[in-house]
Amino acid sequence: MLYLLASLGAALLAFVVFQRRYLSNISDVPGPFIASFSRAWQLWRIIKGDIDRQCSALHEQYGPFVRISHTEVSVCHPDAVRKLLLDPLHKGDWYRVVALPDHRFQTPMSETDPKQHVLRTRNLAAGFALSHVIKTEPFIDDAILLLKKKLSGLAESKSQVHLDAWFNYLAFDVIGEVLFSQQFGFLEAGKDLGGSIANSKALTLYVTLAGFFQKLHRWTLGNPILSDKKLMPNQHIFDTTLRAIDARQNNPDVRKDVLSIWMKQREENPDKFSEKELYGCINMTVGAGADTVSASLQSFFYYLMRSPQHLARVKKEIADANLTDDVISYADATQLPFLQACIKEGWRMFPPVPFGLSRVAPAKGLTLGDHYFAPGTTLSINPRVFHHSRDIFGPDAGEFNPERWIGPRAKEIEKYFIAFGAGYNSCQGRNIAQLEITKATATLVRDFDFRQVDPKQDWKYEALFVATPYGWPCYVEKSK
Repeated sequence: MLYLLASLGAALLAFVVFQRRYLSNISDVPGPFIASFSRAWQLWRIIKGDIDRQCSALHEQYGPFVRISHTEVSVCHPDAVRKLLLDPLHKGDWYRVVALPDHRFQTPMSETDPKQHVLRTRNLAAGFALSHVIKTEPFIDDAILLLKKKLSGLAESKSQVHLDAWFNYLAFDVIGEVLFSQQFGFLEAGKDLGGSIANSKALTLYVTLAGFFQKLHRWTLGNPILSDKKLMPNQHIFDTTLRAIDARQNNPDVRKDVLSIWMKQREENPDKFSEKELYGCINMTVGAGADTVSASLQSFFYYLMRSPQHLARVKKEIADANLTDDVISYADATQLPFLQACIKEGWRMFPPVPFGLSRVAPAKGLTLGDHYFAPGTTLSINPRVFHHSRDIFGPDAGEFNPERWIGPRAKEIEKYFIAFGAGYNSCQGRNIAQLEITKATATLVRDFDFRQVDPKQDWKYEALFVATPYGWPCYVEKSK
């Protein structure tokens, strides 16, 4: 009897493998053998933290289309931005997992239907508008001044500086100020309060994997019982967010910040903007916004330290502009073209989301290049893989070269820049990120000199849905 059951099980397994590998509508797409009949290759590369580098190598080997699971194709083709991201296609089911802390807290990021996504983004548009964000500049200045104070102390003590930690602290405190007029307190403390940032990184790994196991997720960390009891992994961040919302409901007469704008939107449209959606959007902005800003700041300094000629040029550009404010204003910093080129090249080299942005082929199917994909096929474009493609960005795609953004090809390659996504699902918080990053980079480059403790030591990072590098300690000195 056991032999018969084992034989039947083996036969069923063989049938499933055969059907997925040879009878699927993507069976003609090359890729790792195990990826042709399971998701094991994709999950393992996520756990290893190198799916972006592995996908780049596979695209070099196989071309613009690579099968990375039995249901998903990685795309690195010039048509991908226009046909996958700019067209309003449904997002892959993976995105549903980013409704945090559970499925009741929907956000534009977790919404997969393009029409519903647009409706959800309208609730947030006024808070993210540059005309509002620019009014928060004095409070961003306060956080940058506090970071300068901390770095000055580290310079005097000649201590090693872990910029990954300090940029994380800055990013979280700025997002707290912009959203609800309250820093999280990381900069002042100079440490990870309550292990929140460390827990946030663990949560990112969980979410990245759980997106492929939605039903299981609803019984584990996505269980509404846990959030109702306020049992959440990065408790300090969630607690601070909850307290800010509760305090605002009891005292609405405060500074006009993002939360106040969103609460007004909810009061005017309660049927279109629920309380849980408001809370989910705050969580989304805190979690995604802080990590992406930290990664962007790190990328800027990491690559400039390894390109002394470009670093010298940026410092000279800022010095020649004779900018004397304690924190350089956004208006002044945006007038520094080479600084802007370096920021953009940092984003190109290391987009904070080195993970496949998945879309579903529509009812009529989808043609990319000369390849037709049947309706329902999941197609993903990984920003880091795409940005490092020599076919798209030229033979120096793997090199830090900010001059590409001020050269003759700048306009041509602009349409392939997807560090913030593209189309209806592009990052709504982009204005906040650009304001903070532009001011912080200009000010810190002017006021400090950074160098790696070991210039030959590469940074480390895990390519999850969001990646924040680490492991490249520096020395800092005040500029003379």
